[in-house]
Amino acid sequence: MANFILQEAEKIYIIHGIQENVRSDGRTNLDYRTIELETDVIANCNGSCLMKIADTKLLAGVKAELTTPPASSPDKGWIEVSIER
Repeated sequence: MANFILQEAEKIYIIHGIQENVRSDGRTNLDYRTIELETDVIANCNGSCLMKIADTKLLAGVKAELTTPPASSPDKGWIEVSIER
């Protein structure tokens, strides 16, 4: 997790918001954004999901392919990761 330092004014803004039961977007402390989760949304993946939280969307897909390791290293495998924004 990233480390960052809040300025004193930011800390006061957050504390006062909690005390007054209001967030910067108008919700109260106990209001939550609508959450939707849909699975199997990408046909050519072994698993996928689309998560929507208010106006934020996250699409994730997973592909798995089993192969035979090379003869030079039969006890080793690999994982490839790809992230797109």
